[in-house]
Amino acid sequence: MGGAHILVVDDEGYFRSSVDDALTGQGLRISRADNVPAALAMLRNEAVDVVVAGHVMPGLSGLAVAAGRQSSPFRFIENPFDPVAIRLAVGLEACSA
Repeated sequence: MGGAHILVVDDEGYFRSSVDDALTGQGLRISRADNVPAALAMLRNEAVDVVVAGHVMPGLSGLAVAAGRQSSPFRFIENPFDPVAIRLAVGLEACSA
């Protein structure tokens, strides 16, 4: 999935940074949103291959982002997550710890 566009959505900067750190150097384009309305606006204007979203956020849940991508599969990863698990979840075949 090299070159894929990943959207990371969470109200916690630490989560966004952790996902970013886990995916950096994998040849991905990574966008970030700190709330669901901002993520949904991005999805209306940009092609995104994978969304990594927190479940519990103020206002709308990360599940609202999944609902906006009805045809796309989704997986739940428990937080805190293992960096290898997040790389596998977004479809990166060759993962290094």
